Parts: sequence; C-alpha cells; structure tokens
Amino acid sequence: MISTFSTPNSKYELSREILKLKNPKIETHEILEPKDLIALDRRLKALSRAGQLSIVIIRS
Repeated sequence: MISTFSTPNSKYELSREILKLKNPKIETHEILEPKDLIALDRRLKALSRAGQLSIVIIRS
C-alpha cells in the first residue's frame, strides 16, 4: 500500500512510495462525463474484491 504509515503530502513523497512498490499495477482513468464515473465505480468495486487498493486523485 502507498500510505502504510502516513499519507504522502507531496509529489516527491508520492513518487518515492510508488517506487518502493515491487510490482505495481497502474491504471489511469479520465473522468470527463458522468458515464465515465459509473464505469470507474464498477472497476473500483471489482478491484477492491481482489485485494488491497490505493487510490490517488489528481485534480488540475
């Protein structure tokens, strides 16, 4: 997990925690309209059933 003890507070800390992971599976999803959010919700539910999951939200 990325935030085992504390949540990363900067891009540097986040990238350092990601680099520590042995074999991360990385997916990106762009939310541009409501149907994208519905599809993401389904995907997150499926992934959470399979095991631990870390979510990083980036807003610009």
